[in-house]
Amino acid sequence: WSRVVKGIQEIYIFDQYDAMDQLFAFADNENQFIRSEAHFGVVNLQGFDALKFLKRIHNSLSNWDQINLLHQLNLFEPKPLVEMPEWLLLENESVVLFALKLLEAYPDEQYYPNLIACLHHNNESIRKQAIRCCSIIAQYDTATILEKQFEIENINNQINVLVSLKRIPNSPNKE
Repeated sequence: WSRVVKGIQEIYIFDQYDAMDQLFAFADNENQFIRSEAHFGVVNLQGFDALKFLKRIHNSLSNWDQINLLHQLNLFEPKPLVEMPEWLLLENESVVLFALKLLEAYPDEQYYPNLIACLHHNNESIRKQAIRCCSIIAQYDTATILEKQFEIENINNQINVLVSLKRIPNSPNKE
């Protein structure tokens, strides 16, 4: 695996755009190190356009991978995340979580309905991230939605709801 990782690094360090298909092929590799380097490599070469790999992967994106990808994307001019609705519906929960982190970092109000739908996800971490995003992409009904969410959440996410309500501009619950 270490030779494959080194090869992937050489591809993106030397800007070998003609090898993008090989990098995408490694994006769902069973080996976490190969997979992580392939993710980093495609984003290094294509920025936001490379995120198309998200809907094709079945293996998890580790928290470390998510941090690295978000950091790498900071080097590029933001582009509309047109595949966001698809990402938020994927079975791969780590991709859904990463998509919500992207939405937090690059807010876009057009995905507000998709964001609200994530408040009903079975995964607590996804709901937590969706709650955080609500304070960034707040709409006229966000405070009311979060108040209802508070009633059905566990204690950890109830705290997140309160923090998000406090951050929403013009929220009636800012005290």
